[in-house]
Amino acid sequence: MLVTTQQIAGAIGVALSGVIFFGLLHRADPSSYAGSFAVALGFNVVVFLVTALMVQVLREYEVGVWSCGVTSLGGGESCGCASGRSPSR
Repeated sequence: MLVTTQQIAGAIGVALSGVIFFGLLHRADPSSYAGSFAVALGFNVVVFLVTALMVQVLREYEVGVWSCGVTSLGGGESCGCASGRSPSR
């Protein structure tokens, strides 16, 4: 599921970048290419920074993930794995 989500997000990102670049590219002179590229590159940088910020924020609100890979919604139940360790953070 994670890989599928990453592939879809990547495809949408490439499509949006192309729409921005070619949408701004209305003339054939070199300055138009440079300006369109700069705006599309700026869009990519902003999206990257937003994604990095979201990862940091979501990591703080992470639901307990056990060392054996079982996700728990709270409580102190054991995950049943051989190690019997507490949630890893």
